[in-house]
Amino acid sequence: MSATTTPKEAHLERRSRTLECMSLGASGTRTVTPRRRPRAAPLSSAQEFLLSFSRLAPNNPVYNDTVSIRKDGHFDVDAFRLAFNEIVRRHEIWRSTFEVVGGELMQVIQQAPTLELPVVDLSGMSGPDAEKEAAAIVVEDARLPYELDRGPMIRPRLVRFADDYHRLCLALHHLVFDGFSLYRVVLPELIALYSAFVVSEPSPLRDPPIQYADYASWERERAEHVGESNKTEYWKRRLYDAPTLDLPLDHPRPTQRRFRGAMYPICIQADLADRLRTLRLP
Repeated sequence: MSATTTPKEAHLERRSRTLECMSLGASGTRTVTPRRRPRAAPLSSAQEFLLSFSRLAPNNPVYNDTVSIRKDGHFDVDAFRLAFNEIVRRHEIWRSTFEVVGGELMQVIQQAPTLELPVVDLSGMSGPDAEKEAAAIVVEDARLPYELDRGPMIRPRLVRFADDYHRLCLALHHLVFDGFSLYRVVLPELIALYSAFVVSEPSPLRDPPIQYADYASWERERAEHVGESNKTEYWKRRLYDAPTLDLPLDHPRPTQRRFRGAMYPICIQADLADRLRTLRLP
């Protein structure tokens, strides 16, 4: 990396080498294996990218995520606590912190904690008031900053609306969570674990063969295997004489992002919603 290379360019360079190595054959294996350093691992390129953008808005909770999981019918709080704690034990990323180790920012895996999952009882409130209070709880947790080097990176709460209606309100930092892993990994495992623990059976799940930190280590090693050719400088030279794009905008963009996004609710027919849920893209 040259003396004039910016952190963003350095990240793009590493990302470029990573994408190239993923297309290699036997010399750049695609098999992710457990890392050699069990407690610490480098950041993945996605985590580096996220951190670089979060530093532009250090006091903004834009990368704080929230999830609500509803459970109707009979609910065993103790069994659910056991199931949720088993999820945290199984997945190292949910108990990781982000610390400087040897001069480099690393993800460091901590011992599995025992989370109490405090219960907020709103069963004495009317439906609309309970929903409003639950929303306020979620907003409060979402706005709290995370201490990346101390953790925890997750904040779970259980909300009781009635004896047969509970909701898990979960706040997480985007460094340790994405929507794909929620629906494809966490929810199916949480359902399987709760179903077993509620009838006093052992976990039906085997431990994951690899962790996210294993992937991050693999990604870094494969990127280094490609070599140190500076592709950022190459594209700077290739695009030096490229014409300036004058993109039409609806209004002038500010010099600094304001994060004034909004959500606009829409109503669609139930049969269309059902078809969208079953849609599978190639």
